[in-house]
Amino acid sequence: MTGNEAKFETLEYLTTRIHGLGKITAEIFDEIKALGLTNLVSYCESANLRLEEILSLLGYYSPPIGFLVLQLNAPRILVGLDSDDTVVGFLEPTYIATHLGTKIRLRKEYTMLGTKLITHYELINRIVASAKIGREVALVCIDKKDLTIPYDIRLRGLATSISYVSIDSYNVQEFNTIKLEDYKTILMEYLLMIDSLMSGLRNRLAGFLRDITDEKVNPDLETIIDAFGIYILNEESFVRFYMDAYIELKAVSAVLRETIKHIRKQLAGKA
Repeated sequence: MTGNEAKFETLEYLTTRIHGLGKITAEIFDEIKALGLTNLVSYCESANLRLEEILSLLGYYSPPIGFLVLQLNAPRILVGLDSDDTVVGFLEPTYIATHLGTKIRLRKEYTMLGTKLITHYELINRIVASAKIGREVALVCIDKKDLTIPYDIRLRGLATSISYVSIDSYNVQEFNTIKLEDYKTILMEYLLMIDSLMSGLRNRLAGFLRDITDEKVNPDLETIIDAFGIYILNEESFVRFYMDAYIELKAVSAVLRETIKHIRKQLAGKA
């Protein structure tokens, strides 16, 4: 067994524990760190694999761990922040109305106001939040202690929650600004990372189906749902666990796609 095969076998074992507990505990998180997956840039180099390949494998073996690893690596890969305890705060509940509802305004000092959607709140220490400032986008690091969480939405398949972060008159000391075009590029790269995770997950769902039907199956979600039928109704089954993860990732990607679409319209002068 190669080192990579042993690591992914460990991921399956950890995923079984996560399935039973319904969450990624601090103890499990420490075991994930020990596998070296909190720095995918280094892991890709040592394993001689592309980022998309690693994420696809993570989606296949463990969607909840894969999503956690993706979120922890997004700041490093997307904005160059070398950190293992930070996630990006790019998603917003206001995406339908505007591509970026969170704003920074200059009063006596720079003040941020808005709402962000973040994940893995219990496992992180900071977020990198995006906010509109004039015609540009600011990237701001915010410590967890400065965040207010009005409520959470549980993501069963991904073993975490989407936390609604209320940012109310947060005084911004430091921030970096980028052009809106560059922010769109960052979001597109983020979306590709999620798509890679979903690709591996679709293949795993098709594999579950082959185990039941002993037939070659195209990993199409509708086909899989039709074929599984009653199995999907069992909330304790691994099939349902992975199906929930797929639907939750699909919802996250839908928010990103709408945001990117709105930015494109704005850049084209149509919004």
